[in-house]
Amino acid sequence: MFANRRGKISPAEIEQIASLKRSGLPNYKIAESVEISLGTVEKYVKKLGLQIRFPAVGRMSPDKARILGYLHGDGCKHRKFDKWYYDYVRLGKRYIPIKKMYEKSRPRICLEFYNTNKQVQEIIRKTLQQVYECKVGYSPRKYALTVKSARVVKDLLSHSDVGCYSWRVPREILNAPVDIQRAYIQAFGDAEATVENHNRYRIRFNSNNSIGLNQIQHMLRTTLGIPSKLRGPYARGKYYLEISSKKWLLLFREKIGFAHPEKADKLAKLSEVPFKFSHP
Repeated sequence: MFANRRGKISPAEIEQIASLKRSGLPNYKIAESVEISLGTVEKYVKKLGLQIRFPAVGRMSPDKARILGYLHGDGCKHRKFDKWYYDYVRLGKRYIPIKKMYEKSRPRICLEFYNTNKQVQEIIRKTLQQVYECKVGYSPRKYALTVKSARVVKDLLSHSDVGCYSWRVPREILNAPVDIQRAYIQAFGDAEATVENHNRYRIRFNSNNSIGLNQIQHMLRTTLGIPSKLRGPYARGKYYLEISSKKWLLLFREKIGFAHPEKADKLAKLSEVPFKFSHP
């Protein structure tokens, strides 16, 4: 996490921020290096005119594919209505904020990422800040990370819609190199996969969206050489994409794996199973 030190900083630290920013380091990394708050870094980056306008918009990368994987697995979009805004009144050399209410509430589309694991939450937050340099809110009650930036929302939704039945693997990922496909599948697995390593040995990706799972199955088979079976529909319209042979499970661990620590531990224990197993 970032340091709590805020406010004015020394000229040497300002120069250090400028130097790190010119070298291409994202704001959150600069905050960790200089040991000041992210808000202070963003303030001085803006003052120095070094902010990157619309970074990564339209371009696909492993980090953006990872964001889309988490969004399609455990994300949603919804409208929020802004009722309040701040007007600023000049008083001498100072500007005093005055809270005012809109005549009509303004709708705004926001994206939320849900995950109860703190390590995965941190991965999502850092990846968003690294790719877009945007502010990421957090609701501990809902275990949700929120993105309100219009340019970020517009860019992510330009690749694919978000929703239980409407998400699709973007064409830019389906036709992408292995590292981009791997990042997407790993993130989706962190959100929606389960690992069974007791009576049955398998990985199951679950979703109500059979078309999206078919696209993931295609990437697993053609690009990564991992066969799988799509089963369903079951109760409540659920479909399961299963990898159930020890050979393919270990290959999945080698080529993709999980960033989710509990799922990664369960998958690692499969290598300790001495016998060969498979299920129809």
